[in-house]
Amino acid sequence: MREGDLLWEPRGPSKLSAYMEERGFSSYDELWRWSVEDLEGFWGSIWERYEVGPPPERVLADDRMPGAQWFPGTRLNYAEQLFKRARPGATAILHASESSPLAELSWDELREQTARCAAGLRRLGVERGDRVAAYMPNVPETVVAFLACASIGAVWSSCAPEFGVPTVVDRFKQIEPRVLLATEGYRYGGKDFDRRDRVRQIEAAIPSLEHTVLVPSGWDELLSEPAELEFEQLPFDHPLWVLYSSGTTGLPKAIVQGQGGILLEHLKKLHLHVDAQAGDRVFWFTTTGWMMWNFLVSGLLTEAAIVLYDGSPAQPDMDVLWDLADRAGITCFGTSAAYIAACMKAGVEPAAGRDLSRLRAVGSTGSPLSPDAFRWVYDVILRPMFDAFNFALTWLHDHTVSPISAAISSLWHGMGDAINWVWVNVIRPAFDAVSGAVHAVGTAFDNAVTFIGQMWDRVKGVVAVPINFVINTILNDGLFAAWNWIADKIGLGDLKLHVNPIPGYATGGILPGYSPGVDNMLGMTPGAVRVAAHRGLRRLAAIVDREGVTL
Repeated sequence: MREGDLLWEPRGPSKLSAYMEERGFSSYDELWRWSVEDLEGFWGSIWERYEVGPPPERVLADDRMPGAQWFPGTRLNYAEQLFKRARPGATAILHASESSPLAELSWDELREQTARCAAGLRRLGVERGDRVAAYMPNVPETVVAFLACASIGAVWSSCAPEFGVPTVVDRFKQIEPRVLLATEGYRYGGKDFDRRDRVRQIEAAIPSLEHTVLVPSGWDELLSEPAELEFEQLPFDHPLWVLYSSGTTGLPKAIVQGQGGILLEHLKKLHLHVDAQAGDRVFWFTTTGWMMWNFLVSGLLTEAAIVLYDGSPAQPDMDVLWDLADRAGITCFGTSAAYIAACMKAGVEPAAGRDLSRLRAVGSTGSPLSPDAFRWVYDVILRPMFDAFNFALTWLHDHTVSPISAAISSLWHGMGDAINWVWVNVIRPAFDAVSGAVHAVGTAFDNAVTFIGQMWDRVKGVVAVPINFVINTILNDGLFAAWNWIADKIGLGDLKLHVNPIPGYATGGILPGYSPGVDNMLGMTPGAVRVAAHRGLRRLAAIVDREGVTL
């Protein structure tokens, strides 16, 4: 298949189509344009639609960058917004790992555990504004601890337990956490990993730590006292969590995102983009060290349940996550382009022997998805739907007893056979013949692009700073600045000179950056970011002091 070929168009009602109809938009492009040109109107509509609170006096009081002021004077709490959408008795979280089978946590259990955890953190002295760091796997305890922090107004930050000690310390030491929650061990790839020694090294390297809670041995003690769940009312821009850049150009840069900004961004993203509905089960394969974990937890801001998995996506084989999709009834399957490519290479057939009939969407992030991978994902959904249709026709034929209905069902069955014959003998062979050639060319081109990208990734961090010093300091700020001043004076303003530096690398200090791909997302996130540096299309490293960027 070629890039740009149309695979699918949305049909039928959705949360996005309902929102567009309410606002009088006939196309997504119209809606998108409004969302980025009328920031107050768009984000005010999200506040109103999801009943975040009383109507604000202002949506955007000051649009200067940096320093924009969103929803001044409002008070809210992310955790309160999440729990006010709870459905008593319903499932909130499904979870599994290499060492534990699929299990469920209800909304009632989640609320009780969050209340107990918040009470335990308060006993340890945690207050509004304190930082709590987590060296934890992708398990329910981590979600509970995060929601407890949010309810208090403490600031959350997490690293995955596969991170080494220097990697963790480089991140956590900057934010001076008061409490550390840390796993004693985890299983990955069929092997058990003990993390107690690493935890001791982390404790010794971060002088601000006052308490460490080991999980599982210290978890029950932390949750030992029953309590009512209380929510600190916080300013819109009060920090919710701290993420980090990759650390390519020095120490990882802290990315602080606020309670209100992330609340509105994720309400918009999970409802309008993901279309999470009541009864849905949203999954994203991630660790706690990746921003997609934070995104996944926000799935609880909708009527859907979320699905957690901790372990290797290839243990015991590449089928493990598709087996999980079957058992958990996943409706939105989120993963990475690398995983999809690995499934293709391994010849995985997700629908073979599994019931994926509930699966409505497959999400990919982390790197660009190739055209062939798009086709593969499309076939994963299309072919099972076709097979199910054919099966239904066959069942109707075999179980019809009256002569009239038998004749009708035979006609339907014949139509199904005819469609199947055309597909098997005409359409599919033609597609395979063409796609084989396209795949060969595309693979060669993709390999070349990947190789060039890898080579550039290796050298750009070294060469970008001196090159940009020459471009910015000597040329743009020196020679060209002098010429541009003269050009203005003698009426030659259209002959000004400027050279664009390599994006994302400063000559020193911090450079305002951007988030690739934000131009087709709705809105520009209010109050989401205080930041760092940029690493290109492969991975968002950070964005500096630019609160108008969607992550």
